[in-house]
Amino acid sequence: MPDFEYSNADKIYHFIAYFFLSSLWFVVLFKRYKLPFYKSLLYSVVASILFGIIIEVLQAILTDYRSADYMDVLANTIGVSTTVITLLILKKKVVKK
Repeated sequence: MPDFEYSNADKIYHFIAYFFLSSLWFVVLFKRYKLPFYKSLLYSVVASILFGIIIEVLQAILTDYRSADYMDVLANTIGVSTTVITLLILKKKVVKK
């Protein structure tokens, strides 16, 4: 990762990663497994947020050099929330056509 002067720049990476993680899980559930839109959205949101929390807890428990950071979880959740907003806007625009 490139160095930034901002000390919490890794939160940007968390946001981007979880935006794409939840988006990809949504696509897999909706397109591949043919789940309904809202069920796919719900499952991808819950799975992404739980995954982020579990990873943070495991970092604190299993390593001596990493710690859990609630700000990482917040950045992850904001990324997932952005996915939800984006998908709802896209759904609304596609249905109007």
